[in-house]
Amino acid sequence: MMVQAAVRLGIPMITLDKEHSPASQVSNPISIDSQHATEFKHQIGSFNSVEDIEKLSKLVDIITIEIEHVNVSILK
Repeated sequence: MMVQAAVRLGIPMITLDKEHSPASQVSNPISIDSQHATEFKHQIGSFNSVEDIEKLSKLVDIITIEIEHVNVSILK
């Protein structure tokens, strides 16, 4: 999992998934609407939600996908 390597290297990262996802166990769970940045965050939301991805995109410069089944039309 990319977030595990980022945590070890001290690289800031934000993950997006449901509340009890594997990534949330190594990140800090917060609401997708939070404007308070922390070094490692987990945005509670859905990577299938256009609204959640748009909110995430406003918090980051780069979005990477670490799952096999993604609706790429949401990312356009």
